[in-house]
Amino acid sequence: MATKANRLTFLDAVRRGRTDQVDQLLRARAYPEDVDENVLDWTGEPLRPTVLMLAAANAQQVCVERLLQSGAQVNGTNAVGRTALHIAAEKGHVPVAKRLLHASADLDSNDLKGNTPLHRSACNGRQEMTRVLLAMLAEVDSKDKRGQSAMDQARDRGQTKIVEMLAEASAEKAAAHVQLCVMNRQQLLLVAKRVDLQMPPDSDLRELLTQHFVGRFRGRQTSELIQEAQAMRVKQDVMDEAMQEFENRPKLGLIKLLVSQTSVPTGYVAPPPMPPIQLGPLGTKMDDKKPKDSGNSVTSPRPPPPPPPPVSTHSHQSPRLVKA
Repeated sequence: MATKANRLTFLDAVRRGRTDQVDQLLRARAYPEDVDENVLDWTGEPLRPTVLMLAAANAQQVCVERLLQSGAQVNGTNAVGRTALHIAAEKGHVPVAKRLLHASADLDSNDLKGNTPLHRSACNGRQEMTRVLLAMLAEVDSKDKRGQSAMDQARDRGQTKIVEMLAEASAEKAAAHVQLCVMNRQQLLLVAKRVDLQMPPDSDLRELLTQHFVGRFRGRQTSELIQEAQAMRVKQDVMDEAMQEFENRPKLGLIKLLVSQTSVPTGYVAPPPMPPIQLGPLGTKMDDKKPKDSGNSVTSPRPPPPPPPPVSTHSHQSPRLVKA
């Protein structure tokens, strides 16, 4: 855009959702990465949102589509480090957020204060948006610069329903992660092969498997998990025990059960502990038979050797001659 007036027209058309005008200006080489210098934060500092953020803030889904097709950067940031997904999550515009996620928006990007889109959604009471972000496996335990998670911020704002959603999501992740923490790398590789997990190079295998199982269980009803457990031929008494493990949230017990059933044993069996050896006087064994020399046998300590005899001080005569 050559003139300031045309730039302002383009920004206003995006903000108001005038799709025909936006298309016309984009064909006239309007800059899809343009920023609005007139938007200020509460301190009076310029926020410098991009046109994509303006469209996301005003729920202009068609304009978001046009801007992305024209080359707008989906993970571009404003002056405080927020992306268009931060803005959509804060406003609760679910269709816009889904389109941004489809365009590979960073689900766990942090602004300058450490807030993720899940933080912005949770503290502003956006229940449906929070549900969508959790279904996309947003990091529920991520902390901001003050050390607060999204659940902490929601609790401070009195968002009881969202606190419950985040608590269940955090517990689901912990339930899957606990089962994987007891496995060595060989077992983890076998599990990854069994579930057909794609492993990028230099990746944390345990974290990838945790995300896999969280994605597999999150959002599903307990009845569905019971049917899956029955399909895996889990014994009924084991299933009942898993159901009773968490009285208020039986789903978590089933998660632990199914993750453990998915794991592949390596066939290693620990040897039984050796019986204690009874020692007689001077550390000798009570058994008269001489024990066989083997690598696994435990021999009793030998008694220390006797000390050497003291050296006599009168064993050498003085070389001095004594006169008669």
